[in-house]
Amino acid sequence: MVRPDLNFSISRDVFAPSQPFVLHVYAKGSPGKVAVGQPIVMTEQNEAERIEPTAMVSREAAQQLMDELYMAGLRPSSEARRQDVVQSKDEHLSDLRKIAFKALKIED
Repeated sequence: MVRPDLNFSISRDVFAPSQPFVLHVYAKGSPGKVAVGQPIVMTEQNEAERIEPTAMVSREAAQQLMDELYMAGLRPSSEARRQDVVQSKDEHLSDLRKIAFKALKIED
């Protein structure tokens, strides 16, 4: 069953970035209550058996999870590589600027 009302909260200790992200899953419950996700229990099964989904979420809930992860500092691998390239280019341009200013005797 897909729950369109699922909400996610991601947190992480900013002073201990090597620590894992903390994920809370919750949904509105009966009046004055909240339904809270429980820890996942892993069980073994034969590899040939069909693996049932651990959870199914709506597109909106999946988007909220991605947004929460992004706000917690996690980036898609492709974006992280792109940011590294941009930073390298920025550093290279800064170096070229220093060389050009020195050659043209311009103060920065």
